[in-house]
Amino acid sequence: MRMGLAARQVDTDLAAAQSRYPRSLPRTHFCALQGWEPKLRLVGGMLAGRTPEEFELLPPLLKQLEINRAHAESLLALGRAGQLKLPDDERERLTQRAVGVLPSDEGARILEAASCPEFSSHFLTSNPERFVKGIAEVERELGQATALAYGFLLMAGVRSNEDIEKYGNRIEQLFAVAAESGPVQNQLQAMGKAGLATLPHAARARIVQAVRDRLWGLGSGVGGRGSGGRAGRSFLLTQVLDGYLGLRAGGVGDDLGLAVADGIVVAKLGFPVKFLLVKGGVYPEITVSARGVEYWDPFGKNVEVRVASALRLGTVDVLVLGYTRMARGYANAKSHAHGARVANWVIDMQPKSAEAYQILGQCLLGEQKPADAIDMCKKALTIDRRLADAYLVQGNAYSLMSRWPEAVEQYKQAIRCRVGYAEAYNNLGLALQRNGEPDRAVGAYWQAIRVRPDYAEAYYNMGNLHLERAQGMDAGGGQSAEYDLAIAAYRKAVEFAPDFAGAHYNLGQAHHAKQDLPAALAAYQAAVKANAKHAGAWHNMGIVYRDMGQPDLAVEAIEKAVTLNPILLR
Repeated sequence: MRMGLAARQVDTDLAAAQSRYPRSLPRTHFCALQGWEPKLRLVGGMLAGRTPEEFELLPPLLKQLEINRAHAESLLALGRAGQLKLPDDERERLTQRAVGVLPSDEGARILEAASCPEFSSHFLTSNPERFVKGIAEVERELGQATALAYGFLLMAGVRSNEDIEKYGNRIEQLFAVAAESGPVQNQLQAMGKAGLATLPHAARARIVQAVRDRLWGLGSGVGGRGSGGRAGRSFLLTQVLDGYLGLRAGGVGDDLGLAVADGIVVAKLGFPVKFLLVKGGVYPEITVSARGVEYWDPFGKNVEVRVASALRLGTVDVLVLGYTRMARGYANAKSHAHGARVANWVIDMQPKSAEAYQILGQCLLGEQKPADAIDMCKKALTIDRRLADAYLVQGNAYSLMSRWPEAVEQYKQAIRCRVGYAEAYNNLGLALQRNGEPDRAVGAYWQAIRVRPDYAEAYYNMGNLHLERAQGMDAGGGQSAEYDLAIAAYRKAVEFAPDFAGAHYNLGQAHHAKQDLPAALAAYQAAVKANAKHAGAWHNMGIVYRDMGQPDLAVEAIEKAVTLNPILLR
């Protein structure tokens, strides 16, 4: 009887409370911005969000949201019955939730979704189809900001409710800095009951610009050079948030990371966001009103964004892009198993992703499976015939199999598809060299250096070519000139890459061949400084010491070499 009376008292309280919202909510509360209206109605003589029949027909997420609302109502009833002590702020929070007001802060919104088993972090990340469908459903029911935040936190490996809440709080910190500033609040003062929709285009544009100014002001305090301190390497949302809030050094994030974090902030204010992909770069496109949009360059506050050839990405599309970048990062770091796993995830999310097939081919090549790598790149090229990276990987695969003419053709195709592809020119040089075309190989190396003047590896490969040519000649007949060309190339390589032990070692080889013992010694010493375990450099250093009449140092260096590589005893 006591609980029945308490439940009816709560009904009366909620009926009265509905009229307070959204007027009593902060202006930047999601429901205030969206012009939320009460939806509770009498069902069987009591207030409810749904009839029993309607409830049974709801999809899982909406059913869970209604369960959460009813749970808040039951806690209020326990409080009314004297079985639960509720502080005033907790009673107000539960009242808002019981009348149907969803929380505004992202941690709580994500946890509302994650409380549904079909939308929990572990369930959504158990396979790509669930992830895509789940995030799309979160966007429909909880909005774009929450979908972006949840999707990118899952991408960053966030799984526990504690971590969701922690990074949700950091999103709120960032949002508070951007949205609770004077200029934004001044514009929101004129907002009517219908929320942001009641403001004219000019007022909405001023809000967007004020948010932009605040975000740039916050990014400028992070440190770093250029781009106001915003430019960083990470796109993972956890790290971008930490960068924005000054919790880590090294700038805020890359173009994708900044676009997503900024997009979450403006989407929380009720402005729809698309993401433009222009020549590999990501730019937010913010719908200010029906009258126009605004484009943001992550690295240039007042830079014009060229949108003529842009590809527009929605929330799920930009998540696919994030996973693609993750796969490429693993592949470039030679973490091939992880790269292949993420690339396959991308393919399951977006079967027409040529880039994912190419990355998978790169990982297969790293696992010494050149034939499989070629097959995977062929799949990529059936989707995008101009994907230069796929031709590069095929060229590298043919090179691994010593099929030099085919490798040469693939590198040429890569260069045709991407003007100034330095890596393809460099690898073309290697293939031409192995194919018995050294003069053309030199030309390819020079093309790589022309595109990238600090390309240490191209200088190193050119040095190797001249060193091999010199070693294949008799004394005289241009041998000395070839050694000189090798020395010049190796010097450029170590100028741009001082820790390039192999270049220092080969520079020593060239000097030693010309009997310039002091220069050879200096080069070998630089090699072991760069790599203390370079047995060959220690061994040759010992030979130079011997030839310079310093037997004690020679013995010491050769003993070090033998310790590192006992085979040298032979």
